[in-house]
Amino acid sequence: MTLKDIESVGFDDSSMAAQALFSGKVSAAVTWEPFLSQGKKTGLGYVIASTNTYKHLIPNIHSITDKALKEKPEAVEKFIKGVTLAIEYVHKNPEDSVPIIAKGLKMKEQEVKEGLATMVFVTLQDNQQYLCADKPKAAEVFNEAASFWYSEKLIGSKPENVKDYISTIGCKYFTKK
Repeated sequence: MTLKDIESVGFDDSSMAAQALFSGKVSAAVTWEPFLSQGKKTGLGYVIASTNTYKHLIPNIHSITDKALKEKPEAVEKFIKGVTLAIEYVHKNPEDSVPIIAKGLKMKEQEVKEGLATMVFVTLQDNQQYLCADKPKAAEVFNEAASFWYSEKLIGSKPENVKDYISTIGCKYFTKK
């Protein structure tokens, strides 16, 4: 099987993709929790890849544009600090985090518990290594993806220096707390 054998169908959000899979309208879907657990539990889906098995291949990171970094550096710094504090809280207080997350995402607490069991929350240090290290993990992942895209003839040539495609303008924020 190659990518040529796959017909891509777009959905507005991952819940719609999951529902299409569960109803048999599509054979596969890209989605995340709580839909991964629902599919496994009901037998209507099978998880091929997740952050549980590929902890840093499918990173849970936030992207910020260079424009926002340049025009609103204080807001970016506050955002990163807030996300960092929230992730630290979830790591230190997983049981107390469940009702907070459930309320914010309008989910059942059991769904949140199941999701937290498989999710990887990327820390400030993870972001620093992923994007800002001498040999950033993002470059490795990008290179693997480019090799795949090239082998499938989705791109005409492989990029020579993948680090050129990774913005490091925000790295200064990943070294602060």
